[in-house]
Amino acid sequence: MERNKNWILLVIIIILLLTGCFYYFTNYNTPGLKVRVSRDNEVIDELSLNEDIQKDYDNNGEINTLVIKNNSADVISANCKNQVCVDSKTISNVGETIVCLPHKLIFEVVEN
Repeated sequence: MERNKNWILLVIIIILLLTGCFYYFTNYNTPGLKVRVSRDNEVIDELSLNEDIQKDYDNNGEINTLVIKNNSADVISANCKNQVCVDSKTISNVGETIVCLPHKLIFEVVEN
């Protein structure tokens, strides 16, 4: 009987440790991340992934709308013909990018 109690206690401790590790790596791994927006190799904006925001990037009528929500970024609309940037998946990890070639825009997740 004592042996079963020890196993149950060990399993509970392991579950708590795994839950703590998961929480740490999903919630504390992103504070220093931001989205760098560049056009023609020139950085035009940098936004934190921790703050929910919607922002339009307008360059002579070429418009892309970026939304940052829940620590990820997504281009939700653009007035380019091919819509590749809009169809791209959301980005949230360092090195991930969304590119709008017609508007020469690059949205990239970088560290601070």
